[in-house]
Amino acid sequence: MVARRKDTLQLPKYALWLTLPPIFVFLGGDILYGLLGWHDEFRVESLPPQGWERIEAGLRAIVLTSFLLVMSVMIFIIVVMALELTTMFGPQMRKQLILGSLLIVGAVIVSFVITARTDLIPKMESYTGTGFFHEALSFPLAGDDIPASGNNKAVEASSVARAGKSASLLSTLRGLISVFQSLSLPCVAILIMGTISTLATGRNNAKTIFVIQRRRLQIYLNHSALYLASGVIFLMAWLHWPTFLYESGSAGLKQYHFLINAIGLYFGVNFSLVLLSYYMPVRILQRELFGDEAVDDGNQAEAGLTVIKQLLLLGAPVIASAVPPLVDLITSL
Repeated sequence: MVARRKDTLQLPKYALWLTLPPIFVFLGGDILYGLLGWHDEFRVESLPPQGWERIEAGLRAIVLTSFLLVMSVMIFIIVVMALELTTMFGPQMRKQLILGSLLIVGAVIVSFVITARTDLIPKMESYTGTGFFHEALSFPLAGDDIPASGNNKAVEASSVARAGKSASLLSTLRGLISVFQSLSLPCVAILIMGTISTLATGRNNAKTIFVIQRRRLQIYLNHSALYLASGVIFLMAWLHWPTFLYESGSAGLKQYHFLINAIGLYFGVNFSLVLLSYYMPVRILQRELFGDEAVDDGNQAEAGLTVIKQLLLLGAPVIASAVPPLVDLITSL
């Protein structure tokens, strides 16, 4: 019924204004950390422990695994959710959704360009101190052979080769972050506008439309939580990569773990607030728009389980940021 009358579905006039809260919360969190977070120059103080090569290779594999995870989630959202939006609504609604998405992407890009010139939003690799990642990669890569010290020419040639490989690896890892950030823009825009699209109402069949829109709102909450949680996992995997530099159980490793766990918690909370900023207004307004049709038919027990599920989804980024500290605690026992 709704599919046949999709051209009659319309968003309320204030719908595009709902894109502002998540933009402000997201940029505000980045700018706050840029202003008050720690970004001082930090250098590696000692050589990595014996047998670090396998640890480094494993940590690098974890970074790549988390990258594949978040990329799969983003591609799924961009393709499947964009298809859902184009088939659910008519031309007029699609224009509004495209306009809203462009506003979100444009606002974030302009803000990034402006803040980049003033260093208000730091790069991911500077979260643990400026220059730390670059210097960490200056060590021989896992699998490199170090020639005997008696052959000075061989040592010099090998050092040059390793430096080139290190620069290439750092460039590749930076490229992963660039790809992640580039795809994040359309992904976030689709999630926000898809959530807002659940406010679309029609002239007839209000009950049927509400049931469909309520189900769609839950779907967009699920996908938003999955995307933001996988983004936190990728961030934490990236920050854990240099831990191969520290001796197991050393004071330096404990200090570094404390730093990156705190960073993960900060951005986990920030991402949860972003999700909250566009989900909760829509959920509240949806009930007001549909009025009596928005009455739940389920019992109190089911309603309680639904609330718990929604709270877990809204807190998914925070939960994801808490996983590495728990793993560190368990492995240290």
